[in-house]
Amino acid sequence: MCGYAVEIALKARMCRTLKWAGFPESTQDFKGLQSIRTHDLDVLLKFSGREAQVKAKRMTEWAVMADWKPETRYQSVGHSTKQQADNMVTNAKRLLEVL
Repeated sequence: MCGYAVEIALKARMCRTLKWAGFPESTQDFKGLQSIRTHDLDVLLKFSGREAQVKAKRMTEWAVMADWKPETRYQSVGHSTKQQADNMVTNAKRLLEVL
């Protein structure tokens, strides 16, 4: 869920940066905007207007979160250790501070 929290924060930041009332939802809304119809955090960061700030202030945290994929939620229980889960939560919280 940490990856989704960062994804949504990036999309919200994109909306503020681009002065949009909301993030596109329908296929029609995404016409010409297919590159942002993604869960890829690196792509979303580029469009957020915060890439330089995030990479300057939170590169360590970004390196952890950038590897996140939505498919992670389907991994079996016990796939990650408690330490890995705690690390992901900590990194997500730190990123959210600058987004």
